[in-house]
Amino acid sequence: MKLVAQCTSMLDKCGVGPLIRPVVRCIREQRNYLARIPSLLTRKSTIVSYLSHNVSRKLHLGASDKILAGWLNSDLEPGSSNCIFLDATKTFPFPDASLDYVFCEHFVEHISLEGAAVCFREVFRCLKHGGVFRIATPNLKIYTDLFQETLGLQQTEFLGRFGNFFKLGHVSPCVALNHIFYNWGHCFLYTQDELSAALRRAGFEQVTSVSVGKSQHDALRGIEQHWRFYGVEMNEYETLVMEASK
Repeated sequence: MKLVAQCTSMLDKCGVGPLIRPVVRCIREQRNYLARIPSLLTRKSTIVSYLSHNVSRKLHLGASDKILAGWLNSDLEPGSSNCIFLDATKTFPFPDASLDYVFCEHFVEHISLEGAAVCFREVFRCLKHGGVFRIATPNLKIYTDLFQETLGLQQTEFLGRFGNFFKLGHVSPCVALNHIFYNWGHCFLYTQDELSAALRRAGFEQVTSVSVGKSQHDALRGIEQHWRFYGVEMNEYETLVMEASK
């Protein structure tokens, strides 16, 4: 990554960076498309096999490398044979009322508000009556609350951990907020009210907030893995988890 940054800086200084970037972006997109072909060729048979061999049918969106056993793991860029290609902002390749559970973790913030609306409607369509959609995502309110005149102990500790984790040293609320908004390809961050409203617009009537790792549904308990990246304390403090039932 350091070498890439150095090359980018050198090209910018030469004045050719803006000209080359669109070409590099196009090559990257074509490479990603070609990488999806093996998954696309086997996706239909994989889905049919999964649905026919599992009584409890569970779809994991945006799985990346966080493969869940017993789930049908999916991603826009599947990294292994244990993960199918699925663009969650388009129509899902599943029949109506064919799934019992759908789960995504630190994924929905990476797609646009409009894309998320499509995703939520498709999840609602594919879930059986009584099915549950569990979402874990950064809680925007955790960051906006850092702008209070006086911070509590948890907030102070969070800023300290945040600065240490990202090797930023002492960070202000402004730095932390910009960091969470503009890094990692984030497109839209939610508060509990905003996410709840988006889920209700998709058709869900029962939407509840739950803790990381906690659920009244056995299949949804202890499945979050973002703590492996962030650490348990950071992840539990920052993450908003909602469960929406059909």
